[in-house]
Amino acid sequence: MNNIPIILPSALINRKDEFDQYLLKALERVRCFAEKYGWTEHIVKSFMDKVIIFDSKSEFDKMLLELTASDPNLELPETFCGALEERVLAVVTPEIYSTVYPQGVEDDFYTKILAHEIAHRLHIRILNGENIMNEFKFPELIKERCISCSLCCKLFLINLNEKELNSGVFQTELSTGEKFDDFEIIEEYGLNIVKKNEDGTCFYIMDKKCSIYNNRPQVCKDFFCGSDKAEFNEMIEEINNASLESITYREVENSIFVPVFDISRESV
Repeated sequence: MNNIPIILPSALINRKDEFDQYLLKALERVRCFAEKYGWTEHIVKSFMDKVIIFDSKSEFDKMLLELTASDPNLELPETFCGALEERVLAVVTPEIYSTVYPQGVEDDFYTKILAHEIAHRLHIRILNGENIMNEFKFPELIKERCISCSLCCKLFLINLNEKELNSGVFQTELSTGEKFDDFEIIEEYGLNIVKKNEDGTCFYIMDKKCSIYNNRPQVCKDFFCGSDKAEFNEMIEEINNASLESITYREVENSIFVPVFDISRESV
């Protein structure tokens, strides 16, 4: 039985049982995953106090900006459909998600969306960072050239692709010592994230320089802080706003690293 209240708009009240089932199945996904890899202690405490379902994308955006204390005039990406912030899981309806991100529609896609947002918080707990990732920004673009400051190596989680992970060359943050057949599961739960140093920088940063530059992961090769590509806008803004001394551990949810919109493939 689900004890977490689900707040629905009046037009969706008659679908309460449906949304209860989505949440129960999502929680069960995360529970099974945590138990499988010995992380049960991290799911004892609940991840949220309530779930709010929105049948209006604009209302969802407004709530998320309020939860994250962001500029209320900022425009969120159209495909940004769910987030768990300040112990509130806010999500648009399956119908809105299907409209703005049709390529993500598959069996149990809505349950997987909820599970993915909860999995982000599980990942944070495993890394002992539950309370240091509560600042969530949606900045506007300020373009600037790269000055080799290594901030991108500290601000962002670095995901290995399947070939890189299987090579065994790179140190990862959440290594289980096992081989996995389904790389999509690995991606969703962050098992392919490159290890971090205690100060939050990439494991391979030494004296603010990359010690494996010529053999760095593909995502590092693809990113450039002076890029004109729209997909890098938010990341570039994060770098421009940051200073190496003031940054602790931050997760930037960007399509190149741990996508907010990736969907769990693991069944329960």
